[in-house]
Amino acid sequence: MQIDDLDIALDVARSKSFAQTARDRNVDPSNITRAVARLEDRLGFQLFQRSTRQVNLTDRGQQYLEQIAPLLSGLKEAEREAKAHILEPEGQVRLTCSSAFGHEILLPLLTKFQAEYPRIELKIFMTDDNVALLERQIDIALRFAPTPQGNVHAAKLLSPQYYCVGSPEWRHKISIPADLEGVDCLLLDLPPALTKWHLNHQRTGEKCTIRAKGNLSLSAPLALLKAAQLGHGPTLLPDWLAKSSIESGTLVNLLPEWQGQIRDDATHLWLLHHPHRHMPLNIRIVKDFLIDQISAP
Repeated sequence: MQIDDLDIALDVARSKSFAQTARDRNVDPSNITRAVARLEDRLGFQLFQRSTRQVNLTDRGQQYLEQIAPLLSGLKEAEREAKAHILEPEGQVRLTCSSAFGHEILLPLLTKFQAEYPRIELKIFMTDDNVALLERQIDIALRFAPTPQGNVHAAKLLSPQYYCVGSPEWRHKISIPADLEGVDCLLLDLPPALTKWHLNHQRTGEKCTIRAKGNLSLSAPLALLKAAQLGHGPTLLPDWLAKSSIESGTLVNLLPEWQGQIRDDATHLWLLHHPHRHMPLNIRIVKDFLIDQISAP
């Protein structure tokens, strides 16, 4: 069964005219008549009731075309995507993420992405505010939260753990969580107040909560990282932000057997996007790339 014949039959059903369908397609009316006749011969029943003035669907014709219309639409979309993969994907994708995650994780990935998809334009909004996706016309958001909010599709990428870190001079000052109670800690000043550090011993499962206090509070995780490197005090940083500094020696994991959270509920990194019945190819490419590159193994 030829897809073109099905497509022509749907056009005739919409216009209720063989002649109008021929004009719309810029073909001879006999081509339309033959296409419908071929389809009816194959099906074994009449799709249309024809008169000199009007063309109407038969009951069986209406039922059949209503069933195949979404299937035909799906076939066309699959064909378009297959052809798009042969051509070079292009177009703008608007993405938002936190400043710290953007600098530390996203930016190093862009060289690889741009080498693979040079015609896709990324417009990235790095902000610690939760940008409204519809209001700012954002296609994809990378957002840390216990659970995703709003009418969005969400894929969980990471479940970060937090390390208690400090500059090397703090190495021998902190050996157990209780030592944090009496020192000047570095605090992340984001609402709500994140001064309760929930720690979990990786071997024994022991849990404790430290109410951190300090004279220096910073509203940006990148500033907190820099202040810790400069020796201003111990702090709690997510593994993805602290890892490279620990490896380079500018920060020390002060409690290597403990991991923690700064919220009562575990925080995860979510990839959020609008619900799409047929997601545009350029957005899908960015989404799949981020999931592949960032997701925990």
